[in-house]
Amino acid sequence: MEPEASNKSQKWHHPGGKLRELGAETLTDAELLSILIAPGIKGKPAEKIAEEILQKFGGFKGMDEEC
Repeated sequence: MEPEASNKSQKWHHPGGKLRELGAETLTDAELLSILIAPGIKGKPAEKIAEEILQKFGGFKGMDEEC
């Protein structure tokens, strides 16, 4: 029987669990960035902040060009 954690359709509550179980290549840019931002701020989880940052800069490459 295959463990539930290996089910790629599983909904993760935090991208850190997905990172540990499936590896970095399975995470979106927003999920990777949210791990660095964690835990976020009151009322706004790190993943939401990461999505807003990536939307503003158009991805990691866009952030590099702004520096």
